[in-house]
Amino acid sequence: RRSGLPVSFSGGFHPLPRLQLALPLPLGVEGEGEWFDLEFTTPLDPAAARQALAAVLPAEFRLLSATEVPVAAPSLSQELEAALWSFTLQAQPPLGSKPAPVDWRRAIGALLAADTLSWRDQDKKGRPRQRDCRPYLLDLRVIDGTAEPGATGPRAAAGEGAVELALEAAIDPQGRSLRPEQVAHWLAEQLGSPLQLAGVRRRLLRLHAC
Repeated sequence: RRSGLPVSFSGGFHPLPRLQLALPLPLGVEGEGEWFDLEFTTPLDPAAARQALAAVLPAEFRLLSATEVPVAAPSLSQELEAALWSFTLQAQPPLGSKPAPVDWRRAIGALLAADTLSWRDQDKKGRPRQRDCRPYLLDLRVIDGTAEPGATGPRAAAGEGAVELALEAAIDPQGRSLRPEQVAHWLAEQLGSPLQLAGVRRRLLRLHAC
């Protein structure tokens, strides 16, 4: 409304703007490279639309690019290829020392070398299910040596026994992928230590066309 752009709305008693987020963020997660489709009632120049929207957004939001998409094109969710995440894990062993850098490397290597990564949860109807998530794990690594002894700076601020990880996860046409909390669960099993998850950010959603 503030931009004055001719946004298309749905019908019925509760009309909503025809806007589709590529892959909605989980609660409490920061997003740094998101995509969305917004339908208009008349043709617009993408650069002009981006400028009009950017002018009325809060300072924390930046529109980086805009392009015209045919209405009959595949849905945005079907164009997703992968997600890039960063997050911090803090080891909390009940007794004894916290994991050393070699322990983190071993645990990460075990996940990347695994043939299967089983995950148990429930479907939308509450029925238990089990699925293999290994095909979604593309890459996992420690960022900037945060597991190294004596690490300093903002990435080591969580303290001894903490690491910041970068995760690359594939996304299938149904929008299924990996979440950092799943990776934390499997790493905790490898390390034999509870892990606290913090600072979760989705850095980028990669499209097939990109």
